[in-house]
Amino acid sequence: MSSGSAGSARSADTPPATQAHDDITLPPPGDVAEDEQRLAQIAQMDPQEQVSALAQLYDRLSRMLRETGD
Repeated sequence: MSSGSAGSARSADTPPATQAHDDITLPPPGDVAEDEQRLAQIAQMDPQEQVSALAQLYDRLSRMLRETGD
């Protein structure tokens, strides 16, 4: 039974560390809001236009992730 307590203590330590890491890598809130608006616009486009728009958004987000990873 004491091993169960140790397991739960380990689980309790993991989420805060993960949360702190997520906070560091997230873009500023304004960027996220702009991306959400862009996705809403893309959803209203014709399927052919969506492919190009999503590719551009993917490229931008990939670039941001690479820059934050360095």
